[in-house]
Amino acid sequence: MLTIVLPMALEKPGLLNLGQSKRVCGKEFPYLVIGVGKESTQRALGKWASDYSNIYDSDVGNNSILLLGFCGGLDPSLRSGDMVVSTYYRLDPKLPEGRLINQLEPNQNMFLKAVNVVAKKNMRWIAAPSITTNDIVEKRTEKSKLRVTSNTATVNMEDFWVADFARQRGIPFLSVRVVIDEADQEVSRDALDLALPHISRWKVLQLVLSRPNELIRLGKLLFRLVFAKRKLGIFAGAFLASAEWS
Repeated sequence: MLTIVLPMALEKPGLLNLGQSKRVCGKEFPYLVIGVGKESTQRALGKWASDYSNIYDSDVGNNSILLLGFCGGLDPSLRSGDMVVSTYYRLDPKLPEGRLINQLEPNQNMFLKAVNVVAKKNMRWIAAPSITTNDIVEKRTEKSKLRVTSNTATVNMEDFWVADFARQRGIPFLSVRVVIDEADQEVSRDALDLALPHISRWKVLQLVLSRPNELIRLGKLLFRLVFAKRKLGIFAGAFLASAEWS
């Protein structure tokens, strides 16, 4: 069984907007929203593993995890909407984790299938390493420094932790993301908050009145999010249909 993992409900491709799973070519693919960052990811995956232990312990060889989501660009050549199939999942060395393993690889079979899909769909894409941090990288200068120190192309807050979860259980894993903010674009936390579906109208009004420039940023962000969700939907539909998943 292949399970689709999403950091945020906001990242659900169009094909996952209804229900808790998607049927493609007669097969059912469940999905799980794990939240943002290490703690939320580990908590959600731990509960999921406990709830479905009878399935995943019975035949590990037939199971796999596909993470779909957004990411920040560190490589200046990346553009908003570019697909990223990561070659490595690196952990930010500044994090005080004291881990012996700080870099993990995707399952090669899943990786090759994903590359084949994006190539056939004529998408703009890159195969490059990503880095997992514990916070949003907001400033251009921070992005530039992180790219140099980590030698990675994109940044996120979950890939390494999901990859590590999968490694410990012998489950094949792959992450495919879409670039939202480019290397020279600064990230607005307020605009990100406004884009979340559960945000209250009162908070939106407060922020717009106090900082009207955020409304412009929000509009641009929403446009990029819609475009990115469409890209994820196209990829997910083709990826799930092209493979013989159990």
